Amino acid sequence: MSDEDNFDVERFIEEIKKRLAIWDPNSKDYRETNARKLQWDEVCALCIPNFDGLSASEKLRLASNVLMYNVQAHL
Repeated sequence: MSDEDNFDVERFIEEIKKRLAIWDPNSKDYRETNARKLQWDEVCALCIPNFDGLSASEKLRLASNVLMYNVQAHL
């Protein structure tokens, strides 16, 4: 889990806060699935090394692991 161990949770949260479709439930974009997916992909590409080069299943696995392992640990 070395990639997950080196994950910058603070940066991850700051990047999420910049994107209304995944941060603000009152935003009209929040209700749009495509906008949310695009913004989650942007955040993951910025915060997870080589994210864009992974297969769809690897992206999902890694993103899920990073979220569960790091964000919960910092709550």
